Amino acid sequence: PSAGPQKIDRRLVLGALLFGVGWGASGMCPGPGLANLGAGRIEALAFVATMVIGMVIARRVFGTDRD
Repeated sequence: PSAGPQKIDRRLVLGALLFGVGWGASGMCPGPGLANLGAGRIEALAFVATMVIGMVIARRVFGTDRD
């Protein structure tokens, strides 16, 4: 895996856009979402479930998450 700068491409911009929209719509980012899931909050369950679904779809569409 490369630790150096990467080019900004459509895949990066689309991923950042989807992450931002999901964060804004839910009010949670992944870390606190998982912490809230551990605390038994139902909205965190919905957030984490849709996050996992999104990860599965992205992996199927784009292939592996590592280049």
